Amino acid sequence: MDILLSAVAFVLLMVAGSGVALLAMPRRRTVTTTELLSLSVFFGAAFVSLVSFVLGFLLTGSLLRFAVSIASLSLGVLGILSRRRREIGIAMRLPGDVPSILALGILIGLVGFHLVRLTFHHTLGWDGLFVWEFKARIASLSGGAIPLSYYTDLSTTWSHPEYPLLLPLSEAWLYSWLGPNQQMAKLVFLLFSLATVGLLFTAGSRLSGCRWQGFLAATLFFFVPVTILGDYGISSGYADGPLGGYYLACVIYLVEHLEKPEGKTVLLAAILAAVLPWIKQEGAILWLSLLFAAILASGRTGRHPLKTLIPLAVPGLLVIVGWQVLMGVFGTKGVGMDFIEITSTNLGKNLPRLIDIGLRMRNELIDWNAWGFLWPAFILALVLPGSGRFGRHRLALAGAVIIPNLFYMCVFVFSAWQSFLGHVDVSLPRLMMQTSFTAVLAIALAVPTPRGTWPSSDTSTTGANPLA
Repeated sequence: MDILLSAVAFVLLMVAGSGVALLAMPRRRTVTTTELLSLSVFFGAAFVSLVSFVLGFLLTGSLLRFAVSIASLSLGVLGILSRRRREIGIAMRLPGDVPSILALGILIGLVGFHLVRLTFHHTLGWDGLFVWEFKARIASLSGGAIPLSYYTDLSTTWSHPEYPLLLPLSEAWLYSWLGPNQQMAKLVFLLFSLATVGLLFTAGSRLSGCRWQGFLAATLFFFVPVTILGDYGISSGYADGPLGGYYLACVIYLVEHLEKPEGKTVLLAAILAAVLPWIKQEGAILWLSLLFAAILASGRTGRHPLKTLIPLAVPGLLVIVGWQVLMGVFGTKGVGMDFIEITSTNLGKNLPRLIDIGLRMRNELIDWNAWGFLWPAFILALVLPGSGRFGRHRLALAGAVIIPNLFYMCVFVFSAWQSFLGHVDVSLPRLMMQTSFTAVLAIALAVPTPRGTWPSSDTSTTGANPLA
């Protein structure tokens, strides 16, 4: 029964997400089934959590679940109607050649193996239990909405009440159907991981013009040790895996927009970027980094950066400001234990820390046990010639990976820990995971395409599409 009820919850979430994806999709564009299913997870979790948060001020219990269900179904119907009117095609063809079928089988086997293994043999980590699942349990026991008293309760400040709510309210949505169940809650994080793999396949295929690189990008996801087995991996319940998946999606549609501005995928990128600060506070840094990457790469397109920057920035800015205003209204004070105040005095005093922080970053980049070949391969991907199509995306992908990590290095200048290097050691691997999926995509795109293997047509407009 738990499996059936969780399936209902996930289907409703994905119906809502597919509606958002189809409404935001550019006119006369073909979307693959893999791409649509992946986007339905990302958009669906954002929609369900946001609607649950807003309606939670008015409704609780069965009424709240019913209202969110109706809203999700209505949005799905609107998406279907919009697709027909705006001539959005959905490609449903499966690969027809033997190598593609074999590669797809291997990929599905990897996903299935890790799905079962991670779900039933790993436990939630500290944040997974005491930040996200704790909030989800509070919401579940309060009728699906987190009570306002939680935000001002001094006895729960250790659970970071100032953190945004996409993850706990997504878990609470599942709990509203089957009751609190930590084992089933991990399926939420694994669903995000599957969506990330799906977008790696889709983007690798589309941006390279070859399905082989799509399979390569999706498969490389499973060869980053920290992603699968690390303390902050996809089954730990930490926010960094989902945050990295959303950030990857933002980068994909930003790159596609920069390559073909007439496709107007900037709307998809903008909505996904607005979700970043709704996941965790570091999402605001990723949002800002995306803007810098857009500025950096816009020069290659010959278009004024503001034409990309403004629509990309506005939705995220509204979310960041809106959440801070709500925290002020609720009377929630941010936890000041980890960082000191950002002032010119503190900057001048602690600026020499950057040398030691840089050395720690260097050591992390070459930590084989944590990252395998990921970061050395990413650096090679940036300096080697690569394919012609990758050359057009190189600057945007490089900026999207390097800029956030530079920001994170600078943040530790203001660490309040007695041993700031201890703070770096604890946090840096987790923060770097947020950009690791984008690095995986860059590596796959830089690998030369074998001649005559699994070509892919451009999917930016309607028409035949060999991708599934």
